[in-house]
Amino acid sequence: AFERGTAAKLAALLLERDAPPVLVLDLRNNNGGELQEALRASALFFDDAYFLPPTRAYRAAPFHPPRGGGAEDMTPLCFTANSRGEYTDHDVEEFRTDRLYPRAPAGAAPRPPTKVVLVANRGTASAAEAFASALRDNGVATFVGERTFGKALVQHAFPLPDGGALRLTVAELLSPRQKHLAPATLADLRDPAAARGGLAPDKPLGRACAP
Repeated sequence: AFERGTAAKLAALLLERDAPPVLVLDLRNNNGGELQEALRASALFFDDAYFLPPTRAYRAAPFHPPRGGGAEDMTPLCFTANSRGEYTDHDVEEFRTDRLYPRAPAGAAPRPPTKVVLVANRGTASAAEAFASALRDNGVATFVGERTFGKALVQHAFPLPDGGALRLTVAELLSPRQKHLAPATLADLRDPAAARGGLAPDKPLGRACAP
């Protein structure tokens, strides 16, 4: 799951000079975690200190015009829609790389081109789906495996006086290209092979990708 510190660990991995030409990220049975951490991790792939980003032609279009003369990276990572139907865009600039992360030394050679492959299955959900769609929709990665679970919801946990907690759904998650992530249904759970919820892979592998 995307826990606190996941993005910093990924930053260190991307800095390895002997990194292979193909990077395979296994998201199977990743049930999500913190949405903000997943978006921080996805933003690394648009920072040339860690990765050779795709050109603008492969990225999803910005939801609004660039601010400040266009210096910021407005590439959308996802959108959220609240109960009033109000959309909020979350772009690379919002989750730009934390300066405390490991960084390449000054004068280091440019990052070589790397192909990214994401492997997912029906256990891939929530923030992991946000990470996958941020990379796939912006031309960074190819998604293989099974259709994901389909938990396209943003939830907040509120502690209760008795020690319990209330988990409240506050928004729906949309992909960078403003597509709804179809929610999982009871029919999907009864017959995963015929499921229509979640993200569909670019290259289906079916049960061959079972962990």
